[in-house]
Amino acid sequence: MPSGWTVSVTGASASVQQAADGANTTNRALALTQSTYGSGGASATKTFTAATGTVTIDTRMKASQTNALISGPILLNGSGTPIVQIAFRDNGKFGYVSSSMAWTDTTMSYAANQWYDVHIVVNLAAGTFNLSINGTSVLTNTPVMASSSSISQIQFATNMWYPGTAHFDNIQVGTGSGGGGDTQAPTAPTGVTVASVTDTTASLTWTASTDNVGVTGYKVYRNGTEAGTATGTSYTVSGLTANTSYAYTVKAYDAANNLSAASSSVQAKTSLYAESFDSTTIGQMPSGWTVSATGASASAQQAADGANATNRALALTQTTYGSGGASATKTFAAAAGTVTVDTRMMANQTNALISGPILLNSSGTPIVQIAFRDNGKFGYVNSSIAWTDTTVSYAANQWYDVRIVVNLAAGTFNLSINGTAVLTNAPVMASSSNISQLQYSTNMWYPGTAYFDKIQVSQA
Repeated sequence: MPSGWTVSVTGASASVQQAADGANTTNRALALTQSTYGSGGASATKTFTAATGTVTIDTRMKASQTNALISGPILLNGSGTPIVQIAFRDNGKFGYVSSSMAWTDTTMSYAANQWYDVHIVVNLAAGTFNLSINGTSVLTNTPVMASSSSISQIQFATNMWYPGTAHFDNIQVGTGSGGGGDTQAPTAPTGVTVASVTDTTASLTWTASTDNVGVTGYKVYRNGTEAGTATGTSYTVSGLTANTSYAYTVKAYDAANNLSAASSSVQAKTSLYAESFDSTTIGQMPSGWTVSATGASASAQQAADGANATNRALALTQTTYGSGGASATKTFAAAAGTVTVDTRMMANQTNALISGPILLNSSGTPIVQIAFRDNGKFGYVNSSIAWTDTTVSYAANQWYDVRIVVNLAAGTFNLSINGTAVLTNAPVMASSSNISQLQYSTNMWYPGTAYFDKIQVSQA
């Protein structure tokens, strides 16, 4: 072995051997062979001056079979803790050890007796690494096995349970990106916007960054913690808590793992409740809804929305005339202050009377009630508890985006339809300190069908 390498072998070997590489039939490489099964092993380790920041490792490697498990390169810090571990796996795949210390396959297979050029770029500050094989990106921003400020050892090792041989050659350790020494970070993303939220998600968009070589992707942060990565200029953060404010920033990175400064922070609050019905079985209702139906029905049904022919929505149908009816009610945590309710809605006709949304307080008292009226107008119930028309007509089989903003302290509400203000500071039906129920219902005197979708309740 070359000077400075430490070798440990039992029932195995690690040494320089001849290993033809193309036309170079006398080429030499580090050869590791596991001879015995179930005992011993071989490792070859080289210690070097600790490398920090962005560290690159290049290795040319081949396996003599596709059913052994021979690791290399393994990158360790000064304490001998593994940071990154790559291997020829016994299933014919290139693999690595995840941050959970579990073997994980890449999508890349390898063939026996074929050389591969493996390039690893470790961003120690970010705690991630990139892997490319034969110039093709295989892993990007993958978490390392353990956080560390430096790498100071490289190792190659067999596994006692998988006899076989592998060769490693042209080993090189550097700092920066390798292959060009790119140390310039991209510009910080601008124009970060929260395009939409639900009770568990937030969808962000931003303006692309620029870089002297090229932007590879973006890291999205929620309250300072990385939430995910994107290759484009949008990302949806999931797993959020309802009715909770979060701060978001975005950073750009390049192929050398140079990380930009953070974008300006943008804050957004998740909604109190959201329902799109897309995951609801047709004929059923989402969990937590209460349905009452006699001579009528209320359930999730298919309701095409533009190009989305398989869209699902809450469908209310009044079948009989003069008796029965249907209502669908959802109770949620009481909302106070300023409450916003969004609903996308469509009627199949212009002569029925189907209400929604109806907003009620914790005692079941209606506070605001909007409806498709039987005269082809959007209507509402005024503070005298009388039906009142708005100036907006509706067409059959056309979707409308309805937004209600209730100021409970003032006892008023605003109504907009398709983004146009229709009512401003209209008195509510009854004063209340909270809204805690959402309801949609038919009227027994007006048979017909209406659909309600993309329901969302938010509290300022």
